[in-house]
Amino acid sequence: MNRTLSIKNINPLACLILTLLFSVGFLPGFALHSGWPQLRVDDLLAFLLLVTLLSGRSGDLIISRPLACYSGVVLIFVLWILATIMANGRYLLIGDYFEIYKSIKFLIFFWSVYIYARYQTIDPTSMWLILTAIFLGLLIFNLFGYFNLFNFNYRLMPFYASGERISGFGLDSLGNPSVKRMLGTMGNPNDNAILFSLFASYFLVSIRIKRWLSLGLLAISVMLILLTGSRTVLIGVFVSFALYGLMEKFSLKKGLLFAASVIAVIFLVYLLDLKYISILWQLDIRENPSWVARLEVWDRLGEMITRSPLWGHGPNKDYFYANSLYSESEYVLMTWRYGYIGLFLYSLWLFLPAMMSLLVRQGGFVKLLFIFSVILAVSAITNNPLSEPRIMAVFAMLCGLFFFQMAKGTTAS
Repeated sequence: MNRTLSIKNINPLACLILTLLFSVGFLPGFALHSGWPQLRVDDLLAFLLLVTLLSGRSGDLIISRPLACYSGVVLIFVLWILATIMANGRYLLIGDYFEIYKSIKFLIFFWSVYIYARYQTIDPTSMWLILTAIFLGLLIFNLFGYFNLFNFNYRLMPFYASGERISGFGLDSLGNPSVKRMLGTMGNPNDNAILFSLFASYFLVSIRIKRWLSLGLLAISVMLILLTGSRTVLIGVFVSFALYGLMEKFSLKKGLLFAASVIAVIFLVYLLDLKYISILWQLDIRENPSWVARLEVWDRLGEMITRSPLWGHGPNKDYFYANSLYSESEYVLMTWRYGYIGLFLYSLWLFLPAMMSLLVRQGGFVKLLFIFSVILAVSAITNNPLSEPRIMAVFAMLCGLFFFQMAKGTTAS
């Protein structure tokens, strides 16, 4: 018999998952060696969760065909990454194996949340309170950083962002005053926007739990996305919300309200003088310097992809560090690293749950997964969302909740 998760009823597995949520939102990482990925508290939590899973009960665990299929896709992707490492003769380079570790960590978080949900009913109000508390904490952190209150950016932000980002905060490439882009605990405005887009998605879906409070928090979330200056994420939010409206068969009144919201956001862009976002209205792509820079990088990487379309070039972060390059697109990055087969497997990893959600359409976690997956898919055009371990951890937990709700056919969220 399932027990209900509430604030008064927390077991060890719940504690680890709640700690994971807190660490994703607030705790910085650290690097053991130059050029190596950062280690975080969630790395320790992954080990503890794995031990907890292996020591817990699993005899009556329900493993549905979609669940097994999706887990198989991720495992095949892991094996393909290993194959590209071997094919490129990089089997002695430890840094490359971190990409395999990240995928395994995804599976640990995914299965931890799925198994937890299997044995514990989640109380929607308690979940709303927990996520709202995390959101408000992030709101305070981001406002302190955005306005540099009490010299915040030089006292605390060095733990979260690179010196280059901190010194260039509010400045353009020539060092002149420009639009500030909110860095937050992610230390990166685009990843910060994706994090707030998750909260925006959640508050949209949870309007039926706390109607007016959720609407207010949804509006604040969109405002924070604007302050990050992430154009692709903003587009992803509008696209996903519009698709969600079609799924829910919104009435004409709600459709007009959505259109009015879009107009209001455009008005805020002009009112706040967010030039980095207003570049979206430019028709001539040659006037958009960031797009020109991206196209140059994609052209360079694309030429290298044609040299090795099957095996790619392996994880090979050294190449980007040595040439001071950013792939600027996760689709391009996956193709460059793992070839077209790798791109296909990555696409299944990202899109498969969202495609399955279209067959279900019922349940809060199902809807939230669909909305957030669309945002990630759009964001991946010009960013690398799942290359960020914390975004990947959030996606893993959400997938676990989705597959549980899909298997049970419940509307527990």
